[in-house]
Amino acid sequence: MIFFVYGAFSEKATKIINGVTTPKGFYVFKFDKNGTKLWESINAIASKDFFEKTHTSSRLQINLLEYKKDLIFSVSVNDFTEFSYSTKVDKLTGSISKINFIEYNNTTSNLKNKAFINNSYVSDEFKNKVFSQMTFVAMIVNPNVMSYVKSVSKDGKKLYYESIICDEGIWLVETDNKESYKILFFKD
Repeated sequence: MIFFVYGAFSEKATKIINGVTTPKGFYVFKFDKNGTKLWESINAIASKDFFEKTHTSSRLQINLLEYKKDLIFSVSVNDFTEFSYSTKVDKLTGSISKINFIEYNNTTSNLKNKAFINNSYVSDEFKNKVFSQMTFVAMIVNPNVMSYVKSVSKDGKKLYYESIICDEGIWLVETDNKESYKILFFKD
């Protein structure tokens, strides 16, 4: 049995006041069933000044997901300007590869309490399409997800996307939240 411990870190230890934190990077530790540390991976995140700002910790969505022979570490923020950062972490060594960053502007906050995060990622292929933060990560991790989403017809109907990333592949849910639901599975 293997255990992974992960999270975000700051440059120096500070007291979190009102849930506000200033993260500078992330870490992943791998332990065996006896608690022996097998490796550690500590990484700064350089991204368009994001980690120079303070954030309410409740607005940080941090995930570590198993995806094939790798782990996918992601951190997303739901704030005035949203972003999703993801990177592949090799399960055997802890080495980092394929670092990606997507920044997008949130134009309407009234959908934030629902299952999907509304955004205005400005591109013709994404017009009238609403993505969860994990769907942005899925589009980064598997280019076939991105290709599919771009290929969906723009008939004026707003579509919502949610993703589940797992060891076997990526599940993508596409819906208009009224009458149409489609579930797709993407395997490399």
